[in-house]
Amino acid sequence: MADVRIERITKQFGQAIAVNDLSLHVRDHEFVSLLGPSGCGKTTTMRCVAGLERPDAGQIFIGERDVTTLLPRDRDVALVFQSYALYPHMTTRNNIGYPLRLRGMDKPKRDAAVEETAMMFGIDELLERFPRQLSGGQQQRVALSRAVVRQPRAFLMDEPLSNIDALLRVTMRAELKRLQQQLGITTIFVTHDQVEALTLSDRIVVMEFGTVQQVGKPLEIYRQPANLFVARFVGSPPMNFFEGELRSEAGETVFVSDMLRVPVVAPRHAPANRVTLGVRPESLTVESAPSDGATRAKIALLEPLGYETIVHATIGSDVVRSRVADGEDLAVDQDVWLRIGSELLFDTQSGVLLS
Repeated sequence: MADVRIERITKQFGQAIAVNDLSLHVRDHEFVSLLGPSGCGKTTTMRCVAGLERPDAGQIFIGERDVTTLLPRDRDVALVFQSYALYPHMTTRNNIGYPLRLRGMDKPKRDAAVEETAMMFGIDELLERFPRQLSGGQQQRVALSRAVVRQPRAFLMDEPLSNIDALLRVTMRAELKRLQQQLGITTIFVTHDQVEALTLSDRIVVMEFGTVQQVGKPLEIYRQPANLFVARFVGSPPMNFFEGELRSEAGETVFVSDMLRVPVVAPRHAPANRVTLGVRPESLTVESAPSDGATRAKIALLEPLGYETIVHATIGSDVVRSRVADGEDLAVDQDVWLRIGSELLFDTQSGVLLS
């Protein structure tokens, strides 16, 4: 096993900068997700680590070895792609064992390793089937088994769960987490799905335009987003935002917008320009009667999810979202009052979280 260090890599395609001066240290045994929208540079970063792309600047280390210019086969990493990339003419047994065959391992040892790995993934009864005889979930297990059987120094996974259905994806997430904890192999996981990143990762790297916006533990990313981009991208439903200014009234700091007036904790370094108030949906309480400190709103849409209801309400021209445990007494066009619990303040111009 080994850590992975990325030191100030840059990668361009023509005039487009895919990765811009990016540095990251993935510790030994750690599961780190690269999270961001399409085109943010997360897959290019992983491909540079794998050796499928060579960075234009910077260095990549796996353990103590500088692998920046090494071929993929010389880096001792295992890749799992969005497409399963199984050999259609090979059985499950031969697909899993192919990396060991390339190493020259003799057949009895190879078969033993394949059978042990297949049992780990619950596909030991499928070893004589061909890919066309397997479901999508089974094919993904074969691809993961082929990566695991090599016992690589690091796993590199590029959206490996995106081609399977939602129910199976939940199961596979749990399997991946159990597997990584059991094997302790350093893992870099590329995804645009925040649920995958939040549930699987030891740490998350949020990226935009080829740069790192924030690195942190899942709850840290969720509760203390470094800037407006991270706050908008992480969270479902997304955070509610209100643009306004801070005022000092009767010895307390108050956030004021066209439709909102909320006492807040004064930041140590308040900007001179406008600020943006961010409120998670679970921090927005829906009340059926007016009360001090609550803001009047009108319900525009209800999304019952069984265990909770997402309430879309309008405050003037703003649409806000709240989570409620029981939405049976609510109706579209009903007047309600919204009470803000915890909140975050951002500098509107720079987008930076204010302490």
